Order: sequence, then structure tokens, then C-alpha cells
Amino acid sequence: MQSTPVWSADGSLLYYAAHASAGEAGLVDLGIFRVRGDGTQKTRVRGPDQNGAQLRGLTPDGRGLVWDRIRAGGAVEVLDLPSGTNHSFDETTAAALVSWRRAQPRALVIVGGCCAGRPGGSLALWNDTTGSSTMVLGIQSTPPIAVTSAAWEPGGGRFAAAVVDRASASNFGSLFIYDADGRQLAAVAATDGAQQVMWLPMGLVFTRASGARGTAIVLASVTGGTEATLYTDPGSILIRSVVAP
Repeated sequence: MQSTPVWSADGSLLYYAAHASAGEAGLVDLGIFRVRGDGTQKTRVRGPDQNGAQLRGLTPDGRGLVWDRIRAGGAVEVLDLPSGTNHSFDETTAAALVSWRRAQPRALVIVGGCCAGRPGGSLALWNDTTGSSTMVLGIQSTPPIAVTSAAWEPGGGRFAAAVVDRASASNFGSLFIYDADGRQLAAVAATDGAQQVMWLPMGLVFTRASGARGTAIVLASVTGGTEATLYTDPGSILIRSVVAP
């Protein structure tokens, strides 16, 4: 069984994770493979390591393959394709890579908060080449805050984060702007209830609840005060993510 295919940046190669059925025992990890677009030159580039892999995409420069360890609860990995070297954020911890910029450290990673309990986790800045990371926002801070989503601005100098105050009873937060070191620069007005966020050239696009059981996608200016509802689904309580055009 093949799953989660990802094309190379030039469209000539396809990467995929493969698994075999083991009946009641579940799936057997077969590793990560590369094959040419015409189906030839199939090559295993990683594993198997019995953890299973789910591919997420490529790094911005196209040199790295981003994947998760399935049996590690979603640990974040980057496989350097030219060298074959794999870099783990923390192979024992559930995490989600949510945004990239060009300069290292370039990855924003949400750590924890994957399962039951209140939403959100801590936010780390990760250098996926050296493996070093710095926690920039966290549920252990004072006051305790959790991040449900974060996104670099197009130039990579700042990021926006949807932040929930864990000291309050609410499970929904609002948007804040931070510098690359995690210092808060500004709150974005009129973004209460923000869940998922993306920073585009035209502004901040985010999701939030709408009505009793609906969800809306909203475009807001970075300085706040100006917003437009792009889409509303009155029958869905969850839109998992927003993606760039």
C-alpha cells in the first residue's frame, strides 16, 4: 500500500511512504521511496524503521522531505534529499510543523496539544539543518498560553499566532504579532475566536466559529480594524486549515 505521495519541486520525481498489511497486527512499515514520474528507477530513500511515515511536503528550497512518524504520535522529521540525512525535531514528542520562512531557523513547530484536553500547545522555532530549537511561546509561561496556529509573514521577519490564554475558561483565542524571537509586538484587533491563521501579502486569513455550529474564513488587516468574511459554512464546526492560493 502506498500513501501520502509528494512531487519533487521540478515535477520529475515522486516520493511516497509504503506499508504492507499485516492482518490483525496492522501495517508493516516498508519505508519511504522515490520513483521517476514515468514509474522507473524506484529507490528506497529512508527506512523502514517500524514507525511508519506520513509525508507532508517539501521544504521551501525543495531539498528536504517533511514527514511524520506515525507511531511516535506525529513526531516531525525532515529528510535531506541530497545527503539522505534525517533530522528529527524530537522523535518522542507529538508536534506539527505549521509554517516556513527562507532563513534558518526557519520552521515554526507546535509541540504537544495533539489529543484530548484543551486546544493548542507550545511554539518552537526549529533549525531543521542543525537540529537546534528554541521554545518561543509556551503553556509553561506566565501567564500560561497555548498556540493553535502560527504563520510567518511573507518576508519572514515576524509571525502571527493564534493564542489561547490557558488561565481563562475559553478554548478560543485571538491573533498576536511577534518578532522572530517571540517578543510580542501587537495584538490584532477584532480577531477574537481565531483558530487557524495564514499570513498572505493581502493580510491575515484565519478561521473562527460562526453562529452555533458554523465556521467562517476571515481576511483581516495586520494592523486590525479592517476585515472581510471570505467564506462561511453554517453547518460545519471545524475547518482544519486554510491554505495559500
